[in-house]
Amino acid sequence: MHFITILSHFFDLITKILDFFNPFSYSRKKKGHTGKSRVNLNDEIAKSDNFFARRKDSSSDSDFHDCINLTICETGEKTSKVKKTRDRFNKKQECNSHPVNSTKQTNYSSDKRSLSIRNPPRQSKYQGDIQPANQIRTSRHEDGIDYRRNNDCYSPPIYHDYYSPQNGYRFNNGWSFHPSYHYRTLIYPYTEEGRKKIAQETMKIIKEGGYTLQNGKYIDISSKIQDSKYHTRTYRPYHQFSHTNQPFMHYCTIEVTNESTFTAALRVKQTYGIRETCVLNFASANKPGGGFLNGRQAQEEDLARQSSLSSSLTYNTKMYDYHNRHLHDYYYADYLIYSTNVVIFRDDEEQLIDNPYRVSIISAVAVNKKKLIESGNIDDEKVNQTMENRCRKILELCISQNNKAIVLGAFGCGVFGNSPSDVAQIFHKLLFEEKYGKHFSYVVFAITSKGYTTDQNLKQFQRIFNKY
Repeated sequence: MHFITILSHFFDLITKILDFFNPFSYSRKKKGHTGKSRVNLNDEIAKSDNFFARRKDSSSDSDFHDCINLTICETGEKTSKVKKTRDRFNKKQECNSHPVNSTKQTNYSSDKRSLSIRNPPRQSKYQGDIQPANQIRTSRHEDGIDYRRNNDCYSPPIYHDYYSPQNGYRFNNGWSFHPSYHYRTLIYPYTEEGRKKIAQETMKIIKEGGYTLQNGKYIDISSKIQDSKYHTRTYRPYHQFSHTNQPFMHYCTIEVTNESTFTAALRVKQTYGIRETCVLNFASANKPGGGFLNGRQAQEEDLARQSSLSSSLTYNTKMYDYHNRHLHDYYYADYLIYSTNVVIFRDDEEQLIDNPYRVSIISAVAVNKKKLIESGNIDDEKVNQTMENRCRKILELCISQNNKAIVLGAFGCGVFGNSPSDVAQIFHKLLFEEKYGKHFSYVVFAITSKGYTTDQNLKQFQRIFNKY
């Protein structure tokens, strides 16, 4: 009997040793349970897969937020062990889940709909491409976290405004959620590579004279492009405009708005029925269209990608030839290019539209105050005087071409470094004190607020024009 008892204890010891070294089972204490219970991690993985499969197939807000709440309320111990076992043994197919790694620093907001991640967003391997949604379902990164640039937080599931059910493409301004599954794509207008492709497509449209919409409809704009190209004219600095012969309007409405240049022009044409509308292009001194072919993003580059502007500018190169011969004169000359009835065929999201419209565009170069400061040859009085003369010529040219509305902006207040307060005061002086505003029915300062600099530009123009 004594020998049998010893043998029984020996087999119990062997069993415990085997359990200790078995990766698929272990003993642990459960909360509220005094004894030990054996838990199989394969069962844990199966439960996890069922949980995330239920999350993947869910299409309702309640199920989705239940999943988020459950993920947040987990202690992190079970999730990390499930992940460790899956990565170690590679037994299960990696689920389409996004668990939170307990080793990362996270901020849990009071509203469990959002989960902010301090780590910066990862760059997508689909950068610059538009991929079909069914080809870009994502799995976890090697550290167990998916990074999404949606204000750096998880947002409620939505169908994005730019989802096309015909071809299954998603057009969004970052990484977002879909109710039935998650996808990640960094789309055209928000990447340099994407803007390059849009610019190349725009040049192809200008060359071929038309484009085809997603519904198969072909839009022919060849005659309009040629008409704009051959009626574009360059005005030299000493040209005198006969604007005084134009009649005064009964009233003039001046607006400072947070919108793009072409959006403001289209709004004025559609809302107020003013066909004779002109916009100001903050032109590059050395290259037609600026750096839009290289994917740069600024006011002129946006105009060039969305319209046939580059066609008219490349046909009239006198201004660029002069500035390329005088590279270090950062005051630049009072050259103006008037492009008549430029065809606009893209919207603000760079999507082709089925009803292209036309506006005239004045291309002028602002003083490059930033370069003058760097060279040490800055003269603030000369800068302000040069900017005032150039803005006066812009208004005179617009009036002489019988335009009843003009869309202006924070001229030269971007990379050229001019003060938005000074530029706003210059335009205010010209429109009110020198009475150029009486020749227009509508004057719009369209300033898109996308960051700190543009936000300050908008605030300064609103401050100047709201004082009077």
